[in-house]
Amino acid sequence: MRFAGILLAVLWSCLLTVGVSASSFGLNPYKVDVQVEAGQSTEVVFTVSGFSGIVEVNVEDLPIKIDTESFEVFDGSRINLTIRCDADIAPKLYTGKLVFLTKSGDSGQSGIKIPCSLTVNRSSLADNSVDSLDSAEQVGVEQTLDVNRTIGFVGLWVLILVFAVIVYKAFRRTE
Repeated sequence: MRFAGILLAVLWSCLLTVGVSASSFGLNPYKVDVQVEAGQSTEVVFTVSGFSGIVEVNVEDLPIKIDTESFEVFDGSRINLTIRCDADIAPKLYTGKLVFLTKSGDSGQSGIKIPCSLTVNRSSLADNSVDSLDSAEQVGVEQTLDVNRTIGFVGLWVLILVFAVIVYKAFRRTE
């Protein structure tokens, strides 16, 4: 009986932990592939979930600049991120991350690193206008895959089933 009580306490603490993480800060898309001409800019759109407050954006291992580095967001809002590439950047494929950090009162800080593949193309001399993508080329704008929540939800149910079997067997032994 004591063993069952301990198992129930562990199960309860696991449920509380998973419940907190399921309502945390999330972004879609979970990765991006961006193409831009050297000396031009493009826009990538992210959808925010589970957070309201300030989000700061930084770049890790990518030769780009971001026009706006801080956004005030709420659950369901969009971040329109304008990415600029200097004219002297060599045309090739770069890999790095876009880092999104939350800032919200006393709740501390959390962050998400979005993997980013950046293809810098040679600048066209004939067209020096800002490079913009049409809706069919905006990679990930309409994606709504939230892998962390799906894995967390499935993991929670597996954990519940395992503990239910253990508790059932423990009660059968005591009878």
